[in-house]
Parts: sequence; C-alpha cells; structure tokens
Amino acid sequence: MMGFAFHFAGGAAFYPGLLCAIAGLTIACFASRRVIAAPARIVTVLGALLVILSATPSPLLLYLSWSISLAMSLVARPRKDSPKKRRQYATLAVAALLTVAMGVMEWPYRMRTSIPYRASGVLYELGDSLSMGADTLDGNWPALLADKAGMRVKSFAFGGARLQTALSNADRVESDASLIIVELGGNDIFYDTSSKDFAQNLDAMLTKLAKHQAPVVLLELPLPPFYNAFGAAQRRLANQHGAILVPKSVLATVLATPGATADGLHLSPAGHALLADTLWSMRG
Repeated sequence: MMGFAFHFAGGAAFYPGLLCAIAGLTIACFASRRVIAAPARIVTVLGALLVILSATPSPLLLYLSWSISLAMSLVARPRKDSPKKRRQYATLAVAALLTVAMGVMEWPYRMRTSIPYRASGVLYELGDSLSMGADTLDGNWPALLADKAGMRVKSFAFGGARLQTALSNADRVESDASLIIVELGGNDIFYDTSSKDFAQNLDAMLTKLAKHQAPVVLLELPLPPFYNAFGAAQRRLANQHGAILVPKSVLATVLATPGATADGLHLSPAGHALLADTLWSMRG
C-alpha cells in the first residue's frame, strides 16, 4: 500500500490521468448512445481526479483552464448537428490542446537529470532523517555516493530537519565543496509549514549555497494531494538559482521499492544503497 502511495506522490498518475480524461471526453462527445457516453463521462471524471490528486505543480491558470474546458464539454448534451453540438466540439478541441500543453510543460521535469561528479573535493549533503539511519555512518546514501564518486563526504543531516532549522547548515559548507546535495522539505510538509514560508526558506538556503562554485543538486519532493505549491516553489527556485533538480519520481521510486524502507518511510540499508546507486547512475 505504501509503495502505491509513493508512486502516486511521485506523479505516476499524471499522464495516465490526462489520457483517461481526454479519451473519455472524446468518446462521450461523439457517442450517439447513452450506454456508451455515460461510462465515458465517468472515465473523464476519474482521469481528471488522477491529474488533480497527483499534485503535479503545473501552472494554476493552466489547471483551471483545463478543468473548465473539460467540465463545459462534459455537461453539455446537445442534439446531433445542432449549433450547441458544434460548440461542444470546439470546447473539446480546446480541452485537447490544453491537455497536450499540460503534458508538454511537465515533460522536462520527468526527464533524466545529469549530475556532474568530480573525483576530488568534498560532497556536502544537507538533509533530514532520510539521509540517516543505516547501520553505520558510512552506510548512509551520502557516504555511499561519495565513495562511488571518489570524493570525501560531509553530511549535515539530522532527524526532523526542516528548511528553516537546517538553514544554518548552509553556512557550514566550505570552499572545498565539489558537489552540494539538498534533501530537505519532507518535514516541512509533515509539520504543516506554509508554502510561503517553505519558499522563503528554500530561497534563503539556495542563496547561501550559490556563493560556492560547486553545483547544487536539489531532490524534488514526492507530494501528497493538494501540495502543488511546494513543488512549484522547488521548480521555480531551482531554475532561479541554477540548481539541478532531481525529478520527484526518483525518490518516490526508491521509497516504493520493497525492502527499501525500514518503517515505510525511512530508508533501510538496502534503501540507502539503492538511492546512492540511482543518483550515481545519473552522472554526466
């Protein structure tokens, strides 16, 4: 069950939802028999719910426009060849274009990210309990990843860390940094930090880290439904500060892997190894 939840939080339902919504709507608009149109409308609604609940941080205006176009086409039941029917077809065309737009705009955030590792210097990691908990310190994923890259590691991770409480750790990063990885934000969601405060704290942290020449890698958060604003802030600020954003599906897939967590949330030794292997495979 937890594996399914993590896949969902990683945005796995977004594209299937788009496909179901537009396919169901198309069938409903063109079907001449109610026995076909009614189930098609249900498929459309289910598809729309999948998209909305996936918490994919698409622009709000695009979300609203897409939802309205779906609803307008869905509720209309004009007779064949009537002017209203032609308007329904026009609305369907708009919904289809907006569906394509949503898919295209999201696609870059699903593509493989390249992380530039250098076999020298120090890998700095700022994180929470997801970066801790292996049987030994050198069994945590930051240490395993640094070992693969031939780097030393300095991990400033602590249990319950939020962006605000971990902000001072950004000042502990020194000039010997070759790579900086930020794995933070999950506790901000759990402890109900507002999306505005989340964005302000993330901005402050990335501003501190930007003074170094080392690349900054930000792990995108798997999101529960209706937490889109957190993902939108991560994407906007990563772009603004030139940070490398690792797609949320990466962390979600690791957490959803059987045996990768010790308690359904925190990584087991196998999970630490899997995350290190996954991030190492993204070298480029």
